[in-house]
Amino acid sequence: MADVITQHDIGGYGTLRTLSAISSAVAGGAGNGAEVSGIVFDRLVFGVSGLPDSLVTGIVFASTLSAGDTLGIAYEIQTSPDGSTWTPLASANSAVVATGPTGGGAVSGQLNVPLDLTGSARYLQVKYTPTLSAASTDTAETVAVGFFAGFPALPAPL
Repeated sequence: MADVITQHDIGGYGTLRTLSAISSAVAGGAGNGAEVSGIVFDRLVFGVSGLPDSLVTGIVFASTLSAGDTLGIAYEIQTSPDGSTWTPLASANSAVVATGPTGGGAVSGQLNVPLDLTGSARYLQVKYTPTLSAASTDTAETVAVGFFAGFPALPAPL
């Protein structure tokens, strides 16, 4: 018989945390093409449960795009032993994550980045850059979140 945790409680395996403030971008203006530096996240915040060995980082977006215009996101996820000396864990150049529908309109979604944290340092930071292709009017709201899992003991901390 299957364990109840695997059937009904995905939260027993991991915990969701916010990794950046909500950021706004306006095509041709403020925030467009500007790097967003997430918080310096201390994995020891989970205490006696131990350090998580895996993470799915999501850069979540809600945008308003004109027909055919795009939103692209570049990212770098870093690790550090002291919160100031950083080493890249994963990165990617800007990739289109949303295209404006016919007639323009709202588009939302997320860019997911799965990571193995085994052997990574105590601190993590997500940096990302949203880029709108239009010269004006298009907008995007973004935020980085992370689902941490792979704890030495279950259930995972809240």
